[in-house]
Amino acid sequence: MYLDADGEIITKQGDRSVAGFETTLASVNEYQALRRRVEGGEKGLDNHLFVTELSLGKLDFPTAKARYATLTGLSDAQHVQVKQLLVNGEVAEIMGSAGRTAEAQLEVGKTFAAMAAAERVPDDGSQYGFWMMILGYAESANKADLYASALGRIKAYLGDDARYAKMYESFDKKLAELRGIGS
Repeated sequence: MYLDADGEIITKQGDRSVAGFETTLASVNEYQALRRRVEGGEKGLDNHLFVTELSLGKLDFPTAKARYATLTGLSDAQHVQVKQLLVNGEVAEIMGSAGRTAEAQLEVGKTFAAMAAAERVPDDGSQYGFWMMILGYAESANKADLYASALGRIKAYLGDDARYAKMYESFDKKLAELRGIGS
């Protein structure tokens, strides 16, 4: 967790690798420098500050979406970056507000399946949960092709680590069963 001089949270560490800590520290330093420049009266930094705040997770999804709609002058690269960060934020918002009942989880999976079909997929640490929710929905709806797609994404995300062999075996068995039921 990174705090400012007043003890306010700037961001929480996501990626726990050395490179992840270095990247987060650089972003925190950039954010603090931008804040000082804005507070000092420098103009034209709104877009840069917004992108930095969004990347640090300082904005909840509804706030970020509303602010994005009002911004002008974002570069093409910033638009691409912000759209991806908004997808990540939307996924986090949905996961955080979803109920814990089986029905609620299946509804989240259905929502995520629609997002994936529209190529709106998170690229942060929420990927595993995103694809697992889709996997659960696909199983319950007997959608073998969707199940196979989600399983492929889970395997790509987790890799060939031997720790996951039994889990993969179980998922592959379920996929074979689903393929016997329907597509």
